[in-house]
Amino acid sequence: MIQKLATGVQYQSPWLTYRVWIIYLSVVLRETKLCMDKLFIFLLICMSNRQAACTHALLDPAVWVRTET
Repeated sequence: MIQKLATGVQYQSPWLTYRVWIIYLSVVLRETKLCMDKLFIFLLICMSNRQAACTHALLDPAVWVRTET
């Protein structure tokens, strides 16, 4: 689902693709309370690699580390 969304938007405008990812990540951040350094690393991965790398990073449990509250 995430890959379809990103792929569909990707062909329209690169800026729109990043905007969708930022909105998605902001929702995920609120829901899972991610550690900020992990989120920053993930954003660097997304900006420097291809869309496939972003999708794999989203599915990688090591990236989505929940903070203890």
